[in-house]
Amino acid sequence: MSELLEIFEKQKFKSRKEIENYFSVSPFFFKCKFDEDLPNLVLLSYQIKTKFGHSDEKIRKATRQARGIIIDWKEIKIVSYGFDKFFNIHEEHAGKVNFTKAKATEKIDGSLIKISTSCFIDKKPLISTSNCIQAKKAKVAFKGNKSTTYQDLLEETELNKILEEKKLDPNTTYCFELVHPLSTIKINYELKGIFHLTTRSNEPPYKECEVDIGVPKPKEFKFKSLLECYNFARNEFSNKHEGIVVCDLDTYERLKIKSISYLKLLGVDPNVNPKNIYLKLGELIRKNQMDDFYFQDWRPFFDKILFQAGSLANEIHNLISSEKFSFDSIQNSQKWKPMQKIFAQIKYWQQKNENKIPSPDEIKGIIIKMKNFVWFFNEELEKK
Repeated sequence: MSELLEIFEKQKFKSRKEIENYFSVSPFFFKCKFDEDLPNLVLLSYQIKTKFGHSDEKIRKATRQARGIIIDWKEIKIVSYGFDKFFNIHEEHAGKVNFTKAKATEKIDGSLIKISTSCFIDKKPLISTSNCIQAKKAKVAFKGNKSTTYQDLLEETELNKILEEKKLDPNTTYCFELVHPLSTIKINYELKGIFHLTTRSNEPPYKECEVDIGVPKPKEFKFKSLLECYNFARNEFSNKHEGIVVCDLDTYERLKIKSISYLKLLGVDPNVNPKNIYLKLGELIRKNQMDDFYFQDWRPFFDKILFQAGSLANEIHNLISSEKFSFDSIQNSQKWKPMQKIFAQIKYWQQKNENKIPSPDEIKGIIIKMKNFVWFFNEELEKK
């Protein structure tokens, strides 16, 4: 049984609310997604605050399994399971890879799609995204879109051919990367298609395996060492390539190596002014895109931003906890007036939560969800 399933087995959740209450706090901080048409299923995905380095090994493993995994919480079984959370090569929690037993493949800059044969809808296997149980309910994020879903984009690829002509194994998850001009992340792919990334059993011991179902796979490279692979990925890839994934074929532990060109497309350049790094990292925090952060020289900036947000949250919590506090009382405050947008969001939060006073962590969450929130620390930026 996986570590996540062990939690479900032990807790014996009786409702969706119980699941949300349990996983939305430390050490998990998971986002829980449900589907009204499939009431027994829950999709779990990690967030920025998730404690990947928790001292308890089982909790540590559970946090990494929550990468869009779908669980039937009533029958306590896995319905769809791609690969675990993996890290950039220089990150603190990066796994260990035996390079002599590893393969290096191009990292496609697309959208993760999973096909599971453990659940069927209208006689077709469940198709999901990283954040939505049914791809047909996941709208594509492009300007002006009101109805186009990832299922619609998949209809323009080899998907139907796979479902009609390929004999897919039962109780198995097939993972793909979808590329399409309408679902561009940073690299503009002209083609429309899917790449087969991996295949995994939804039954114990949930092993991944190398299976060929006739769908293109990411380009594979041959290197003599991890260092050679690292230097190639970082320095020789053009801005049409995101980077390389190194996968140990014994353990299926993975590492990411992003190319410098791709990081510049993200607006993250290791040679830019530190002030701009503050601003960009703040934006990555807000958008929950910290997977793209791994330059160790930048970690002090990242830590500083979160420390400042936490300090400000504590100060605001102490202020609004006072019996004398009112939102009107800060209108003319030289210190707090520049932060009216924060207080407006706190007031809105209270209206949705029975006028409860938010905790420092909840206030911190409110702050870092605000666009350009790092500018609340403008004075500190100027010192840099």
